[in-house]
Amino acid sequence: MFILGVIPARGGSKGLPKKNIRNLGGRPLISYSIKRASKSKLLSQTIFSTDDQEIASIAKEYDADVPFIRPSHLATDTASMIDVLKHAVEWAESEGRINNVDFIVCMQPTSPLGKPEDIDNAIKLMLENSCDAVLSVCEVEYTPYYMKKIVKGRLVPLLPDDDPLRPIQRRQDAPHAYKPNGIVSVTKRHVLMEQGLRYGLNTVPYIMSQESSVNIDYEWDLLVAEHFIKKD
Repeated sequence: MFILGVIPARGGSKGLPKKNIRNLGGRPLISYSIKRASKSKLLSQTIFSTDDQEIASIAKEYDADVPFIRPSHLATDTASMIDVLKHAVEWAESEGRINNVDFIVCMQPTSPLGKPEDIDNAIKLMLENSCDAVLSVCEVEYTPYYMKKIVKGRLVPLLPDDDPLRPIQRRQDAPHAYKPNGIVSVTKRHVLMEQGLRYGLNTVPYIMSQESSVNIDYEWDLLVAEHFIKKD
């Protein structure tokens, strides 16, 4: 069985410029996912996929395998993660001389607080279950059942309610809701390559804590992540 890890790191971040190489705990952000993947016991190979020469050079300093610079059409704001992962699989099965990739494991560098065992535990879930994919998630800190949207200038519930005049009053009564945290996803090859999906309809959750699920999108996310890194 061949399990391909992919760390996708695009250079053109607009919300937080150069966020993939921003300093976190004295190291560039990408180094955390590289180190985490290198300590996995179940990944067969990990490819670092980037369109940016500077990011590629820094990744190599941390012993990442950067076998190509991603084509420009996979480096735009509209390029999908599915196409990025497909490209990595196609490279591995042609230039990388891999006969057949079985699972694709995606590890986003903007989620720095995961552990190597999170990767391996997610892969084990895939091996133990008859599923299309495994996705790491954490419970949301604010239930979407309290969220609103604006329609014609008025606030209305974001989610439909059987009785809008008697909405859920207590947080404890709301169904548990989860969000992807970017630490790890595991996808079967045919789901990605033939169906064009990352998860499919049959996806098993790998549930993680909110503390380990910090995703770097804004400046203050770096401060939060720094706090937990120092705490460890």
